[in-house]
Parts: sequence; C-alpha cells; structure tokens
Amino acid sequence: MKEFKRKMRYLFVWLVPFVMMSCDGMDAYYKEFIEDGPIIYIGKVDSLQSYAGRNRVKLQWKKLLDPRAKRAKVFWGNRTDSIEFRMEQAADNQFFIDGLQEGSYVFQFYTYDEIGNSSIVSETPCNVYGDVFEGLLTNIRITSSKLKDGILTLTLPKVEDETYVGIEITYITSRGEEKIVMKEVDGTTISIENFDSNKFVYRSVYLPEDTAIDYFYSTSDKYEL
Repeated sequence: MKEFKRKMRYLFVWLVPFVMMSCDGMDAYYKEFIEDGPIIYIGKVDSLQSYAGRNRVKLQWKKLLDPRAKRAKVFWGNRTDSIEFRMEQAADNQFFIDGLQEGSYVFQFYTYDEIGNSSIVSETPCNVYGDVFEGLLTNIRITSSKLKDGILTLTLPKVEDETYVGIEITYITSRGEEKIVMKEVDGTTISIENFDSNKFVYRSVYLPEDTAIDYFYSTSDKYEL
C-alpha cells in the first residue's frame, strides 16, 4: 500500500506541469476572443418581409422591442450595395429602397446601437421589376362594347394570366372632363358610368406578384364605338 501511494504521488507531481501548460493554452485561446470585451448583440428585426415594386422594394417588419436599436443598415448584391437609415425614419416599421435594377435580390438587415454594436442578420429574398418586364405585357383586346344611357359596357376575353388585374381607360365624361379609371376584371365584362364619347384609350394592368406594391401596364390602344 505504501508503495502504491508513493507511485501515485510521483505520477501527480509529474502530470501537474502538463495540466498547467494545457490550461494556460486554453486560457490564451479564450483571451484571444474576449480581450476586447464580451460581444454585445442588439435585437434584430422580427418577421422581416419584402414586397416587389417598380425598380424598388418595400421592407416591413414587426415593431422592434429593443430600445437600443437606433439605426439600421441593409445590404444586397453580395454586400456590394447598402443603405443606412435611422430607425425613426422607418414609419410604420417599413422602409423603401429605390433605384434598383430588375432582378432577384436577397436583402440582409442589421440593427445597430449608437456605439456600433449590431444585431445578428435578418434576411429576405425579393424580386424587382421594371421596363423589361413591362415590355413583355400584352394589351388584352376588347371583344365588344355597348353604350346605353351614358353607361358603357365592355366585354373582354377570359384571361388565364394570374398577373393580369384589369383595364385602365381614359375617356370623356358627360361633363366634358377627361377621366382615367382602372377597373379590375373579375369576369369578362365591366361598366363605366357617365360616358359621353364615341372613343377612348385603354391599356391592360398587371401586378407581377400578389403582394407587389406597383402596377405595370401594357402599351395603349384606341377604341372607337
């Protein structure tokens, strides 16, 4: 038994320097990451959503509960482009980014406090539309018309395109005033009141996505009764 205890003391004395060296190495590795202080994260925006538009996008999120978040920065194009704004500029928790080229994007949203601490990223994909998309749109032809007692009834073909919304018409009212109306087409007929002319100009209206924020239009055509 004495011999066993002697060997254990010897083994303990022999291992202690290696254990201390190991601990010193781990501590040095840890200090490498905390020598500038602990990492502080600001609350990120929750439920970030994006809405497609004409060379623009709308970003929207739930009310941010972290009062430390004072400004935000949004990146896109593999972080080659960005925009920065104060959170108080985002009325109703939404912000518009204008001047975008047509294409598909992923927007990365960060919040910051006044000394530069940031949140973790919130991401949302979005499409942006413009002249190229609009140039492909077709004006849906009116198949027949009927004018009776100042009410113009137009018949259009059934359209399978889900992006097709309706028709915009420019005409002269019974008061002699030019008026522009947009009529959504649920079926195949629409009616316009106070119509007092024998001709009008029309074009088809499209919405590229159900939640898009801007309408797009085909070229216009004239129609004579």
